[in-house]
Amino acid sequence: MKRIFQLRFTGGGVQPDVVPARELAELIIATEDAISSIALQRNPGLNPDEIVVGLVQVESKSLGLSFASSSPDVVGSAFREIADSITRRSFTGLPAKSLRGLRVLADFNNTHNCRAQFWNGETTTRQPLAEMDVGFESFLPEEHFIRGETVIYGKIERVGGVDPKVRVRLSEHEVVSCRLDEALAIELGAHLYTEVGLRGQATWDATDHSLAYFRVDEILQFENRGAAEAALTLKDAAQGAYDAVKDVPGYVRRLREGDEK
Repeated sequence: MKRIFQLRFTGGGVQPDVVPARELAELIIATEDAISSIALQRNPGLNPDEIVVGLVQVESKSLGLSFASSSPDVVGSAFREIADSITRRSFTGLPAKSLRGLRVLADFNNTHNCRAQFWNGETTTRQPLAEMDVGFESFLPEEHFIRGETVIYGKIERVGGVDPKVRVRLSEHEVVSCRLDEALAIELGAHLYTEVGLRGQATWDATDHSLAYFRVDEILQFENRGAAEAALTLKDAAQGAYDAVKDVPGYVRRLREGDEK
C-alpha cells in the first residue's frame, strides 16, 4: 500500500529503540484521531470504518512513522488540512478530537525535546509541509469541557482489555470508546453486537459538544422496539395532556421561546 504521509520526530536523541512502546502507541492513535476526525467531518456520508489510517513503516529517521490508507484521497486531504493549520497557526473549524490528537504530539515534543515534522508521502520531498516545535501547545486553542451524568444507547462492538473498555456504536457515523470496571466488562460481554443502554459520567467538549470521555457506571435494561412503538408509549404516558394542541410546530416553538407554560 502506497504511503500517504509521514510524521518524523527529530532532535532530542529520539529513535525507535528509545521510545517506549506505550508512547509509540499513543502517537499512532493520536495521529489516526487527528486525521480521521477531519476526514469524517468533511465527508459525513462515509462510514467511520471506511476511514483507515494505518501505520506501514517505522524508520530510524530520528523517529519516522509512515502511514497509508485504503481511502488515500480523503485521508490525504485531511492530512494536508492539518499541515496547513499548523503552518498558519490557525485551527478554526478543526474538530475537537483532532485538536486532542495534536496535543498528544505536542506533549511528546516537550517530553523528548524534539520536533514533529509533517511530510507528504513522496520520497523526493526535501522539506516538510509543517513542523511543530517544543512549546507548540501554546498555539492550540484551550480546551473547555462540560461534565455530567447521562445515558447513551448503542450497539456493543467490542469489550475487554487489560484496562477494560467498551466500543459502542451510537449511530452510523459515531463510535465512542468507554471505560468501565472488570465486572461490568464481563457483564457486557454477554451483550456483544446487541443494543444496550449505559448510564455513566460523561465529558463533552464545550466547543462542538462532542463526547470526549464516558465512564460506564450501570448497564440499563433496554429493548430497541422502534420509533413507532416509542411514540405510542409516549402518547400513553401523556394521558391525553396534549390532545387539545392543534398547532404542534407552533406549540413546540413557543415552548422553546419560553412563551408556553
